Amino acid sequence: DKLSEVTSGIFHAGREGRLWVDVPEHGVPFLGSSDILAADLSNLPLLSRRQVDRNHLFVLGAHWTLITRSGTIGRMAYVRPDMAGMACSEHVLRVVPKSECIPPGYLYAFLSSRYGVPLVVSGTFGSIIQHIEPANIEGLEVPRFPQSKERSIHDKVERAADLRSRANKAL
Repeated sequence: DKLSEVTSGIFHAGREGRLWVDVPEHGVPFLGSSDILAADLSNLPLLSRRQVDRNHLFVLGAHWTLITRSGTIGRMAYVRPDMAGMACSEHVLRVVPKSECIPPGYLYAFLSSRYGVPLVVSGTFGSIIQHIEPANIEGLEVPRFPQSKERSIHDKVERAADLRSRANKAL
């Protein structure tokens, strides 16, 4: 299936100046493109809650796949429970799966695999500053397997995400 058929959206937050705050009540933890791969998210800067409220595209949803779209292109992360609701940079694409069409963990596992990453990176353009846009990857073909196989892969990705989140809470 085409990536656009199994997702309800592929987007980034758009470019705008950022307003930082120091008080947690007035801010939302903000993930930069290198932060999406971090296990420990306890020391993230805070983006103004007002700014996030004005641009809902900053906010991450659970079970999404994140893909760095500039700099080192194609690094990926799965939005685990402790990341959901955080804000994220415009330098990161959000791939929102249609969970009724494809298990989110399976989609992430394919895209981040040795087969998926080259497909994503092949959509890169720009001679000086390389980057990818949603339109560059929406036509990617996602291989499909029996539902039980996809569900099994999804369950493993979900378990790993849940365990990482629980470990962060314990710390």
